[in-house]
Amino acid sequence: MGIFKPITNESHRNRDDGERARLGLGLAETLLGVGLAALAATALIAALTGVASLAATAHAQETAQPGGASAEGLAADGGAPSAQASETQAAAKRLVLRRAGVKPRIVRYAGTKPAIFRFEFKGKRKRDVQVQVVHRAEDGKKTVTKRWNRDDLAPNTVHQVKWRPRKANGKPVPNGRYFFRVREQGGKFADADKAKGNHRLKSYSHIFPVRGPHSYGDGIGAGRGHRGQDVFAKCGTKLVAARAGVVKYRAFQGSGAGHYVVIRGRKSGMDYAYMHLRKRAKVKPGQKVRTGQMIGRVGATGNATGCHLHFELWSKPGWYSGGSHMRAVTKKLRLWDRWG
Repeated sequence: MGIFKPITNESHRNRDDGERARLGLGLAETLLGVGLAALAATALIAALTGVASLAATAHAQETAQPGGASAEGLAADGGAPSAQASETQAAAKRLVLRRAGVKPRIVRYAGTKPAIFRFEFKGKRKRDVQVQVVHRAEDGKKTVTKRWNRDDLAPNTVHQVKWRPRKANGKPVPNGRYFFRVREQGGKFADADKAKGNHRLKSYSHIFPVRGPHSYGDGIGAGRGHRGQDVFAKCGTKLVAARAGVVKYRAFQGSGAGHYVVIRGRKSGMDYAYMHLRKRAKVKPGQKVRTGQMIGRVGATGNATGCHLHFELWSKPGWYSGGSHMRAVTKKLRLWDRWG
């Protein structure tokens, strides 16, 4: 027969405490599981948010690329630029000239030939280009004389501009050295270091009238009434207009000038007289002539000893019409002679 143990209040308390302990442990385990699940969910949400943010940033960067390049501008290997991306990068590079040359290398104010500058640039797309002709003074100062804007010029194609050396008011530009240069409109000047041709030239307001071997004879004041400068040359040597203008007189004087012609200079304020021509001048009164245009040939007509040009310069209002012969004629002729 077993021993009977009466149930006391203390026994009830011990049993209740055990039940409560088991219930508390189960609840803690449940709460811990819920917390871990919530933490995992939070981490997953954060990770997904980060991925979305990175994707948005990448899309924005692609959209902001120059020229509107998108993800299609990259090759499938994950970074090598495609042809479109390479062209976009090249667009930002400096123009490189393949050709940059001007002819003729010497031009004259209102002359027979303009300066023609030809240029060609490398690349794969059209460009908006500005061409400049620049005067380089003796002290090295550079002044842009004229600009040409040309839009949508094709690469690897020869383009050209023509320049006649005159100002907006019709007068000649300063005598001296000039050069052409090219730039992209609003950008840097083109690299012409390896370009074919010569982009330098010279411009002058006059040309020496005797176009052949020559020597100087009598000048102002030599002999009775000598009002000009004699330039000796072989008979038949080509004579050209020293300055553009309009023919004022063409005549013959047997006792003096022989065949002669007088031209009113364009924008110079002077008359230019050419005497002892071999035959009648090739230009006639009222005709416009250009600097360097042929007007006749050296001769010995009239009162002349040996073939030569007797050349005179007269101030306003002109030759035997109120003006005066200019004593600086010899100095000017020698200057023009040095210009070639």
